[in-house]
Amino acid sequence: MPAPDAKMKTELEAAAFRRLLEHLAKRNDVQNIDLMNLAGFCRNCLANWYQQAAESKGVTVSKDAAREMVYGMPYEEWRAKHQREASPDQQATFANRQYRNTGLSRLSRSPDSARSPWRCSLTTRRRACAIARMSLADRGSPRAGAWRATPRRACRKPSRVR
Repeated sequence: MPAPDAKMKTELEAAAFRRLLEHLAKRNDVQNIDLMNLAGFCRNCLANWYQQAAESKGVTVSKDAAREMVYGMPYEEWRAKHQREASPDQQATFANRQYRNTGLSRLSRSPDSARSPWRCSLTTRRRACAIARMSLADRGSPRAGAWRATPRRACRKPSRVR
């Protein structure tokens, strides 16, 4: 069988994407935080990627329209019907995996990022610290006190030399 040409490849990729959306629509029991923790992306990521792809082709797609395309219904309606509150363990796992999932390190900047990577990573780091503290305290861990003893200034952006 010959290799598919560019048009056929695009059609196959589009069919696979549609199938993924159908699968996610059937599996509404799978929460976005579970997808983020296991695969590093979620339904919102798919909507964002769709919106970015449309903008790269000069087509304006709103965030709500992109999410409705992915969720198969308005986002707020999907949240009301299917979204559950994330457990502390899910939140802790999510916070600990943010660096790996976003692809941002503290010292590098994504070309698509409009915000400072320091601001993103510091926010994520503070959330991870807070969630880890809560999670350890909830479990009655002897290490819970060690997390509280961590100085907050360790999470701050270093001063720049003028």
